[in-house]
Amino acid sequence: MVQVIPSGGKYTIHRKYTVPDPNWNSWEHPDEEQPQIEKDEPITVSRSGYEQLKGMYVCKNAVNNQCDEIMLVVGAPTINQFEYTTSQYPTKFASSYTYSNGTFTLTGSTANIWDYHSATVHDTIDSKRYTCLDGTTSCEKLSYVLFMEPIDGSSNGALLNIIELTNSKTIPEMYQEMLYDQNVNTNDSTIKRAIEKWYEIFMKDQSKYLEDTIFCNDRRMPNDLMFKPTGGSVQGQFTYFYEGSNHGDLSCSSNLDQFSINNSKAKLKYPIGLMTKPEFDLQDNGETSSFITGYEFWLMSPEKYGDTIHMAKAPIEQHGTLKDTGYSVGVRPVISLKPGIGITTGDGSYYHPYMVDMD
Repeated sequence: MVQVIPSGGKYTIHRKYTVPDPNWNSWEHPDEEQPQIEKDEPITVSRSGYEQLKGMYVCKNAVNNQCDEIMLVVGAPTINQFEYTTSQYPTKFASSYTYSNGTFTLTGSTANIWDYHSATVHDTIDSKRYTCLDGTTSCEKLSYVLFMEPIDGSSNGALLNIIELTNSKTIPEMYQEMLYDQNVNTNDSTIKRAIEKWYEIFMKDQSKYLEDTIFCNDRRMPNDLMFKPTGGSVQGQFTYFYEGSNHGDLSCSSNLDQFSINNSKAKLKYPIGLMTKPEFDLQDNGETSSFITGYEFWLMSPEKYGDTIHMAKAPIEQHGTLKDTGYSVGVRPVISLKPGIGITTGDGSYYHPYMVDMD
């Protein structure tokens, strides 16, 4: 055990434990068990022994084993680092809360968890997702646990992925707002800005040959249990936007996802966009396909949400797969020709591009 002893506004950290009494002789006491004596000493841990600190208090900026602030070590994901909280109390998680005058108060069923980074606490957090991330039951900013993401894919620890509540909106209300608020498409993405710049340089003079069509940024969420406080498991990394299977479903149900020049709620500057995953799946993507260029490129369809958004990506040699947007790959913009404009020659490949009859 580790004992924290306040002294003159400082904290002195002592590690108390018992060891066999080295001065005891069994030949003098043949019928007795060796007694234990209590040791009391400051903590000393080598760099390679950080994992031994889990569950212990350590001093921040200690001088002569005294400090103004103590930290409870709650995890040690590697030998080179440890995670800590300045709270001396377990973190409280609850199944519900109330909100009044800017303050959230945890209610319902609660649980005290010392190490919420542990990969083994997910069963408890499943039904108790609300927390102030400290030992209190009230706070101005309440956290809701979406899911627990394993550290480095292992079962040795996990990170909490949270949504922060700062007003009276509930999680279901925030979920609906995220997908269906009429002003969700306020900011342009990096890819959209890049495509528009490319269009202005290379395609603007051909605008009269192009039709305004729908480019679908389909954000339907088949699995939304993580946004339901009483349903689903926090064990897992992703909330799925797109099911990712190869199919030809070209529907785009939400007007907020139907990007075009004439849609004020999902507006394009020019009639150009990206191919979706279902559209890509309908193509002939064999070895002779025009899509097999030797380069990877992003498709339109979002797939899942983890530490970043994952999107569908067309690989070099096979059907579109899925990749973290933290990676850098190119894009291949697509357009739609007006009715009556035909293709004279070409197969769409890099060396044999389509030749369009503009007469």
